[in-house]
Amino acid sequence: MGSDKNVDPDGYRSRIRRFVISNIPKGGLDFSKGEVFADGLRNTVGLAFDSQGTLWGVENGADKLYRSDLGGDIHNENPAEELNKIEKGKDYGYPFCFTEFKLPAGIGKGRGSVWSWSTYKKSDAWCRANTVPPVLAL
Repeated sequence: MGSDKNVDPDGYRSRIRRFVISNIPKGGLDFSKGEVFADGLRNTVGLAFDSQGTLWGVENGADKLYRSDLGGDIHNENPAEELNKIEKGKDYGYPFCFTEFKLPAGIGKGRGSVWSWSTYKKSDAWCRANTVPPVLAL
C-alpha cells in the first residue's frame, strides 16, 4: 500500500501482504485480511522477481530528516533510497528506522547503516538488531 504520510505513526500501510485466491472477487480484496509477507517497507515503487524467484524492491525513503546528534538537518542526503531483497517474515525498519546514505565526516557508520528515527522510542541498536538493512543504499 505504501506510507500515508512522510513518516507514519505505525507500519500498517508499509507491508507487503500476500493473498491466496483463485480469482479476485467483485469489489476487490480487503488489504487487512492478507498475510503479512514482509514489513517495514515505506514506499516500494518497483517490485520484481529474479530468475531464481527472489523478490526485489526499490524503496523511496522519507523526507525532512533531522537528528541533532547526527548533524541536525540531514535530509538532503538521508535517508537513502533502498534496494531490498524482500524475504518472508522480515522487517525492513520503517517507520522506526532509516538507512544512512551520507552523514557528516566522523559521525556516520557508512552508507547502508541503519539508524533510528528520532520521533520514535527505538534506539539505533534496536534498529540494527531487529531490521534487515538494504542490499544497496542509493
